[in-house]
Amino acid sequence: MVLSFLLLIIGTIVTFIMSVVGVVLSAIVSSGWVIPTILLIIAFIVLAILLICAIHKKLTDPAKKERFLSESSDDKYADFESEYIHDEVKENAFEQEADDAFELVQANSKIFDKKFDTKAVGYWADAVKRFCRNKASLVCFVLLAILILLSVIGEPISPYKADTPVNERFRYLAPKWPGISKLGILDGSSKVSDVNLNVIVYANEDAKKNFKYKNLLESVDQTWYKQQEYDIKKISESTQYDSRFIVSMEDPVLVEKWEQVRDDKGNVVKDPITGEVQLYKAFYYTVTFKYDRYAYLMQKYSRANNSLAQTAEYLNTALKANGKEAKITEAILTSIASRVKTVTVPDLTTGTPFIDPVTNLPVLDVNGKPVIDPSTCDLIEITPKKGTYYPEFADELNKELLNYFGVSTVEELPVSASTGQKTNKSYQYTLIIDPIQVGEINEKTCFVFGTDGVGRDMWCRIWAGLGLSMLIGLVVGIFSIVFGICWGAVSGYYGGIVDILMERFTDILVNVPSMIILTLLNLYLGNAGKGSVLVFILALIMTSWVGIASRTRIQFYRYKNREYVLASRTMGAKDRRLIFKHILPNGIGPLVNTAVSIIPASMRFETSMSYLGIASMSENSIGQIISSASDFVNSPQAYLLVIPSIIFSIIMVSFSVMGLGLRDALNPSLRGS
Repeated sequence: MVLSFLLLIIGTIVTFIMSVVGVVLSAIVSSGWVIPTILLIIAFIVLAILLICAIHKKLTDPAKKERFLSESSDDKYADFESEYIHDEVKENAFEQEADDAFELVQANSKIFDKKFDTKAVGYWADAVKRFCRNKASLVCFVLLAILILLSVIGEPISPYKADTPVNERFRYLAPKWPGISKLGILDGSSKVSDVNLNVIVYANEDAKKNFKYKNLLESVDQTWYKQQEYDIKKISESTQYDSRFIVSMEDPVLVEKWEQVRDDKGNVVKDPITGEVQLYKAFYYTVTFKYDRYAYLMQKYSRANNSLAQTAEYLNTALKANGKEAKITEAILTSIASRVKTVTVPDLTTGTPFIDPVTNLPVLDVNGKPVIDPSTCDLIEITPKKGTYYPEFADELNKELLNYFGVSTVEELPVSASTGQKTNKSYQYTLIIDPIQVGEINEKTCFVFGTDGVGRDMWCRIWAGLGLSMLIGLVVGIFSIVFGICWGAVSGYYGGIVDILMERFTDILVNVPSMIILTLLNLYLGNAGKGSVLVFILALIMTSWVGIASRTRIQFYRYKNREYVLASRTMGAKDRRLIFKHILPNGIGPLVNTAVSIIPASMRFETSMSYLGIASMSENSIGQIISSASDFVNSPQAYLLVIPSIIFSIIMVSFSVMGLGLRDALNPSLRGS
C-alpha cells in the first residue's frame, strides 16, 4: 500500500515536470510537441486526481486511518481520535466485571443454527468482483473495449473512406477537435517556416490594414522582393498566403543574400567584358507563422485545365449540393463551347492613344510605345486556335449556368468558368469553385486525426488498420489458446513417452523464426514480399501456440498428483473429467496471462512486419502508417507518427495489465480474498 502511494506521488511529479518541458518545447522548438504535451498534461491531471483521492480516503476512512497513522508513528499507542479504539485500550486499563454480571444464555434455552443472510457467491461472480477491485486492470479493460469498438465502427461512422482521398486539396491538414479548437490547441492550424514576407498578400484594404508587419516591405528597396499582388491561383497552390488566415506570427528576420541580375525577360545578365554573371545584394524578410488551412480551404479557389468530363463532374456536384438535378453532360458543354465560332477583338494597331491630362502627351507603356484606347480601335474577327485562351468560352458557359442555378451574377455561382481553351478534340476550362456551395467543406468540417499526404482521413486509416490488427490477433489468439491448451494438457497429463515426443516436437518448432515461416508461405501461397491476411495468420498460428502449451504442461505436472485428483480417479472419474474439471480450472490463473499476451504479440508482429515492409496486408496497416510517417518526426506533420504510435502503445500496455488482472481474478486459490 505504501509502495503504491509512493509510486503515485513520483508519477505525478514526473508527469508535471515533463508537461512543463513539453510546453516549453512546443512554444520554442516545434509544433510537433503539441500532441505529446497535451497527453502529458492529461496524464498529470489524472494522476493528481488519483493522488488527492487516495490521500482523502486514507485520512477519512477510520480503519485505513488507524493503520496508516500507526505505521507512520514511532509510538504504537500514539494519541489520535478513533471511534473504534477506546481510551482504556490505549492506557491498557480494563475494568474487571463481577462474576454475577454475566448470564449463561444456554442454561435455560436451546441454541439452533441460524440461516446465512447473505447469498452464496459463485466462482465467476467472485472473479468479476475481484477483477473490478483491481482499478488498473479495470481501466485498461475499459480502454481496450473503447479502442476495439472504434476499430469496428470508426470508419463506418465517418463520412469518408480509408482508401479514398477526401479531396486533393486536403493534404496534410492538422488535427482539429470541435470545442477544444476554441482554446487555441488542436485548432487545425499548420506551421509555415521561413517564408518570404512578400508572399503574404491581402485580399482587401481591411486585411492590409490589420496586418502587423505591412510596413516592413516598404523598407526593402529591391523590386524583386516587393509585395506581390493577390492571385487566387497562387493562393490555391500555396505559393501565396492570405493574411486573413494567419493565426499567429513570429517576428520577421532580415536576410541578406547575393542574387543574380536578370533582365525584363528573366534572363541572367552577364558582364559584357568578363562574361561573369552580375550579382547584387538583396535584402528581404522571412517569417514563420501558423496558418489556418481550414479557413483558407473554405475560400474560392482556381482549378486550371479541366477537361469536359471534369468540368461536367464539378458542375453536377454543385447542382446536387444546391438541391438541383445533375443534368450537365459533355455534349451540353461541347454545344455551349462550339457556339463561339469566332472571337471579336480590337485591332490595337489602329485607333488613337490615351492622352495624359496633366502633360497633354500620349501615355507610354513600359516599352516606350503609346497605349492605344481600345474603344477607338477597329474590330476584327479571329478563329479560336489550339492553346489560345478566350474568355468568351467561359462567358457562354456562365450564361447557361445562371439559368441552371437561378442566380443573377457569375459571382453567385458555386462553380464558374474564367477562361476557356480550344484544343484539337475538345475544350478545357479554368474553373473558379466555391467549396462551401459545392459541399466540399463547411465550418463544421473537422479531421480529428488530420489527413495524410494524399488527402486521406487519418481517423479512418488508423481505425481500419487497427481493425485489421485486431482481427489477426483475435484469430491467432483463439486458435493458439484452444490448440495450445489441448496439446499441453495431453502432454502433461499422460507424461512418459507421449510427453517426450510432444516436447521434442515443440522444441524444434519454437526455434524456427516466424519471419522465415512467413517468407516461405509468401513464396508458395501468396505474392512474394506481400503477405495476404490468410498467409500471415497461418505463419503466426504455426508458432504462437507453443508458449501456452508449455505453460499448460507445467500446470498439469503440478496438479495431476494432488489428493483431490487421486480421490476423483479412485472414484472412477474418466481422464476427460480429470483434465477439464479438476486440473485445468486450478491451473487457469497463470494460463490466462499467457493466453491474453498472444493477441498483442500477434498484433505487434504484424505491425513490425508491415513497418519493415516484409509483409503488408494493407496501406492502412498501423505499421505501414508509422513507416510512411517516420520522416515527419521534427516537422509540423508529426501527428502522422505520434497519434498511431500512442494508440498502439495504449493497446499493448492495456493488454498486459488486463492480463495480470485476469490471472489473479481467475485463480481459484485466491477466491474470497
